[in-house]
Amino acid sequence: MKKVFLGVGVILCTMASAQSAPGLRFGIKAGGNLSGLTNTKKAAGMDMQSKTGFHAGVMMNAPIARCFSIQPEVLYSGQGAKEKNSNVRLRWNLGYINVPVMFRYHATPGVYIEAGPEVGLLTSSKFRYKFEGESMTEDAKKGTKSFSFGMGLGAGYRFTPNLSINARYTAGFSDIIKKNTDAAAVKNRSTSLGIGYTF
Repeated sequence: MKKVFLGVGVILCTMASAQSAPGLRFGIKAGGNLSGLTNTKKAAGMDMQSKTGFHAGVMMNAPIARCFSIQPEVLYSGQGAKEKNSNVRLRWNLGYINVPVMFRYHATPGVYIEAGPEVGLLTSSKFRYKFEGESMTEDAKKGTKSFSFGMGLGAGYRFTPNLSINARYTAGFSDIIKKNTDAAAVKNRSTSLGIGYTF
């Protein structure tokens, strides 16, 4: 956990110190997630469905060429999946500090499309069970890998020079479960919709 906060601190300090450079803009963003996990039935016998969550954090946008910019972000993101049968409700709640680096093409002054890699640093992993009105929480962090990797693809619209909306789909490439078997890889996936404000 100390390494996670140290890494995030270095990124935030770098972004803050670069804010005074020409053309760079610093901002905040927040919104909702619809996240899920692949292959849970094959890997663990659980047919888990998507669940809602949220994301929030900071961003920096830097022009790199005419109509192109790069936007690194540092976001807390609540992810995971859920399962429900006749007796038991299960939610796998995953918390990540995600660091996407998005390359943007600005098709018009307002419209842009984006794509780029993302690394996620695990902050929490918990199973939450509900059975006949009783609830129980189990820490699953020891069985979950500390890092995840993926690729994001999205689009957005800038209403004003400061206010924008963004939609993004992120597909995980790495197995998030620690295991010593050949079971199917369980990977993150997430669709997000957020509002951003740059200063």
